[in-house]
Amino acid sequence: MARTNRVTLSLPLAALLLSLASQPATAQNQPVKVPAGRPAAPAARPAPDSTPTPAKVDPNDLRVEFSQEILRIPDIGLSVPVPADCGGMKLSEPVLYVKGGQTSTQTALKILPADMSESWSISIRAPRVNNPNLTPEESADEAFRLLQRKLAAVDSGSGLGDHKPVALTLIDRVPNEQDKRKRLFGKERQVEFVRWYAKVPQGEGMANVVRGLVVAKVMETQFVTFELTTTEPKFEEAKKIFEAVIAASSLRKVEDLGADRHMAVQAGVNLKKSIEDADIQAIIAAKPERWFRMFKPSASGRTVDDTEVGYVRYQFRAGQRGEVDRSKAKSAWMATDRESGYLVFADARVLDGTNVFDSQASYFLRKDRETEYWIGEHAQRDLKDPQRTPQVFRQVGVREGMGFQINFTSSTGGNETIQPIPQATDAYLSRVEEFLVPQLLIKSQAQADYAYYTWVAEVRKIRLRRDTLDRPNGSTSQWRIQTRFGDEDVSQTSLYSDQGELIRTETAKGVIMEPTTYDELLKLWTSKGLPVGSVSSKK
Repeated sequence: MARTNRVTLSLPLAALLLSLASQPATAQNQPVKVPAGRPAAPAARPAPDSTPTPAKVDPNDLRVEFSQEILRIPDIGLSVPVPADCGGMKLSEPVLYVKGGQTSTQTALKILPADMSESWSISIRAPRVNNPNLTPEESADEAFRLLQRKLAAVDSGSGLGDHKPVALTLIDRVPNEQDKRKRLFGKERQVEFVRWYAKVPQGEGMANVVRGLVVAKVMETQFVTFELTTTEPKFEEAKKIFEAVIAASSLRKVEDLGADRHMAVQAGVNLKKSIEDADIQAIIAAKPERWFRMFKPSASGRTVDDTEVGYVRYQFRAGQRGEVDRSKAKSAWMATDRESGYLVFADARVLDGTNVFDSQASYFLRKDRETEYWIGEHAQRDLKDPQRTPQVFRQVGVREGMGFQINFTSSTGGNETIQPIPQATDAYLSRVEEFLVPQLLIKSQAQADYAYYTWVAEVRKIRLRRDTLDRPNGSTSQWRIQTRFGDEDVSQTSLYSDQGELIRTETAKGVIMEPTTYDELLKLWTSKGLPVGSVSSKK
C-alpha cells in the first residue's frame, strides 16, 4: 500500500490535463459519473453546494479569514489570497508537454497549514495546451480517468493497459447531469469552472486520501487548476478553505493584460530597429572586460561580514563565430566558423553551501544579426569531495533567421533537442544584444516600459523580458532599470550612471551585484578562504 499512497498524494492533476494537449475535443469525452452500485451516488443526488448562481461564492459566507498575503501568476493576471494562519509559496515546477516530448517549466502556487504539516495542501497551476477546443468539462473528466488508470497500474503492478477495479470513488462533481448550474470565480473577470472531489481508500490503519480538482479555462489555450490533497478526517475543514480560496481569487481582464504589454513590445521593436553597428562597437570599445561581485549584504554593512555568493566576468569584442567553441582549434574551423560578428564571453562561479557551480558561456552574433550561435557549459562540484567527478551540463544553440535548434547534454547521459518558436519574430532580441540592452536603453534616454522576447536557458524557452527605464527619485545623474519576465513581479533592479556603467543590481532574492576589479576580487576571496577558481589565473 505504500506505493499506492505515494502516488495518490503526489500525482499532479494539472500534468494529467496536459496529456490532452494534442487531442481534439470529441463527444466521446462524457462527464464522469459515479460507478453503479456505489452508495449515495452524487450524480443522482447532488450534495448541497454553497456556491450561488450565477455569481461566485462570497468568501465571508465560508467563514474563512484571509491574511494580507497575495500569491500571483502575473502572466494570466491571477491573484490568490492566502488564508490567515496558512503559508503561501511560489514555485517553479517542471512540466512534461506530451506533444514533441518537450519539457518546460510553469509557475505553481502552494498553500499549506501554518504548521506546514501537509495534512492538506492546495496547489494552483496555469497549464497551457495546444488544443483550443478543449473544454473545462473534458479536462476535469479526463484528469479523473487518468488518475484512476494511474492508480490501477500501480495497484496491479502492470502497465496502463491492464486495469483492475480500484477504490477511486467520486464524492461530488459540479456541474453534473442533475445540477447543471454554472460555477464562476474571479472578480474583475469571471470564468466558469468544473469541480470534483474523489476518495482513495488506503491500507488498513491509514486515513483515506481525498483529492479535489477545479479546472477553469481563462484563455483559448490557457487553463487554471486548483488542486486539493488531504485526508478524509481533514476533508471538511480543508474543503471549506479550498472553496473559499477559489471564491476569493481574481482574474484581470484580458484586454488589461494585453494593452500595456502591446505598448511595451512596440517600444522594444522600435529599440531593436534603432540599433546600429556603431552602437554595438561603441559599447564594446568602452569597456571590453567587466568583473562583478555577487553577495548578500551583512547587517553590519562591512564587506568582511558579507556572504559571498559568486562572481562573473564578461568580455566583449568583435570576432569570428569559431571562437565560441573555446576547445576547437582554429585549424579545424569550417567556412561558417570564419563569419564575422560580435562576441560575448561570460564566466561565473557561484557558491551554494559546499557546492561550487562554474559556468562558461560564449555567444556570437553575425553582423547582419540574422544568425547567432552559443555554447554554455555548467559544472557542479562538491568541495567536501574534491575527487568526485563533477556533473557537467552543456547547451549548444543556433539560430538561422527565426529558426532555432538548441541541444542539451549532460555527463550523466541526458540528451535533448528543442526548437522553440518566438511569439513575435520582430520583437526577438539575440543573446548578444540582450547583454547590451542597458547601455542601449540609457543611450535612448526614453523613460518607458520595453519588452522583447529572449531565450532563457533556465526555463528552456523563449520568454518575454520587460525592462522599465526611469530616473530614480528624480535623480539627474542615475538611471534605474527594473527587469521582469512576462507579467511577473520585478526580478531585479539595477542602477546605472549616465554613461551606462552599472552601479548596483539587487535581485528579488536579496543578492547584490556590484562592479569590481580582478585584483579586488582576488584579494577579497583569498582573505575569506574561498575557492577562487578562474580568478586566480584570470584565464
